[in-house]
Amino acid sequence: MTRPNTLALLAGLSPGLNPHAGDDFPPFADISNHFTAVPAPADGTTPLWNLRRRDKDAQLLAELPAIYDNQRFYIVPTIASADSQLGVDSTWHPAINQDARALYWTRRNNLMVLIQPNLAFRSAGDAESHDALTVPELFTSVRNQIWSELTSRELGRASTDRNPAISSLRRHLQAQHARRHIELATGLRWPGSAASSVTAISREELRTLQAAIAPLRERPLDTATRAHLNDMHQRIQQALAANYLRRD
Repeated sequence: MTRPNTLALLAGLSPGLNPHAGDDFPPFADISNHFTAVPAPADGTTPLWNLRRRDKDAQLLAELPAIYDNQRFYIVPTIASADSQLGVDSTWHPAINQDARALYWTRRNNLMVLIQPNLAFRSAGDAESHDALTVPELFTSVRNQIWSELTSRELGRASTDRNPAISSLRRHLQAQHARRHIELATGLRWPGSAASSVTAISREELRTLQAAIAPLRERPLDTATRAHLNDMHQRIQQALAANYLRRD
């Protein structure tokens, strides 16, 4: 079944200004022959692009201006009707569950591509700024600091209920860390094109954490530490076994 928002961009450029006017494309009149123009907004505002639709196969044709390669767009989603957030512009709209996007069109051979550049990081131009941590490196570094007790051979040897092997502050920090990875691994949306990779890496982080916790549960631990590790192990096990749906 063809998706209703399929976008067809076919030679919709003015030949007089188009730098690729000599390319072997069919005339725009031939391409748009079976498309019907989408009416302009009733409030009189000018649409961003001229749109045409073909209902039989749910195709949409957008006619870009000849200077498309010099234009940048900032798309901010909002609610059309029946919501208290009607007309509100925001970089993140909870009712839509979509973030605002900075976009531009570019051409790749005979295809038009809509690009969303990564604006999350800014480089100062120095050598150090190009040596940013990858997501796996960041996750590993944070895990090693938060769960440093798991690598200690002394864990549990002298612990008592009054002197626990893992303090209450550290237990709370570890629980919050695990909760965040469980949310990411079981469907919490991570904005941007890296969402599926972050989900997979978070699940791998949980597997690593589960493997580190498992043998420690057999040690003679104080009650609070044992309960904490058993709870974390069970929560991670259930998260990894869960079926989930993502909303990308």
